[in-house]
Amino acid sequence: MIKNISEYQIIKTMNPFSFMLRTIVVYVVMTIVFSGCNSSTTIISAPGEAKIFLNGQYAGKTPYHYSDAKISGSTTNVMIEKEGYETLHTFFKRNEKLDVGALVAGCFFIYPLLWVKKYNPQHEYVLTPVIGASARGGPTKAFKKTVEPLP
Repeated sequence: MIKNISEYQIIKTMNPFSFMLRTIVVYVVMTIVFSGCNSSTTIISAPGEAKIFLNGQYAGKTPYHYSDAKISGSTTNVMIEKEGYETLHTFFKRNEKLDVGALVAGCFFIYPLLWVKKYNPQHEYVLTPVIGASARGGPTKAFKKTVEPLP
């Protein structure tokens, strides 16, 4: 019985095909694990070109592509504003759709299960016009007051 076998002797006696197959399997599993972490969604508003704030910080204008690597169940606060429309405060959670890649990787490793849920591909929001304002932000004709000069 051999008691002292060095790493070199083990690698030297290992079948090269077996080593290559193991390497490929490790790369495939790691690709599945790391691709399961990221999720993205597109935020659309009607009317378009509205300012969007995510978690209190200005992000851009709609339509806006959002991507992150937060764990399942994480919440992102959304504020959408446009002149002449009421400001919309809402949120979306990363629990809307099952991520099969992360679920499969979770069979081999436990931590991909943290990302087993992802966002829906698209979130659509409709802004409500402010009463007494036109779409361009000014008062409507019905609410314009004319001031007559005093006699």
